[in-house]
Amino acid sequence: MLDLCLKIIRILLLCISCYGWCAYMVHEKKIKAEFALSTLIAGIGSVVFFAGLLHMLAEVSWFVFGVGFCLAVYSLVKRNNIQQLLAPGIIVFLIVMVALGVLLYGSKFTSYDNFSHWAVVSRLILQNNRFPNM
Repeated sequence: MLDLCLKIIRILLLCISCYGWCAYMVHEKKIKAEFALSTLIAGIGSVVFFAGLLHMLAEVSWFVFGVGFCLAVYSLVKRNNIQQLLAPGIIVFLIVMVALGVLLYGSKFTSYDNFSHWAVVSRLILQNNRFPNM
């Protein structure tokens, strides 16, 4: 039960950080909400990839999370309009993500094939806090 509570807290903190980044892009940079979300996913993926190549995966991940959390607090203090982020595309994306989370919760990676090599890499990243390039 404690493990499930910790996972829920981590997901909520991730959502707060992502909200901060998206709010910054929508309110400060004047980017549409749907494009801001896709830019956020691509941007964080690229930054974390290069951080992994430089063996700074954990540090950069915490930095990206911290900046997003600070941006979320800034957005709430500044009282930005949250409804600008609730575009139809964002709502559909969130519904699909929740459905996939419920559907895939507890799934285990059991075997390797040519199309699931990403799971082996993900496991190594989580175990070693770096990409398996050594």
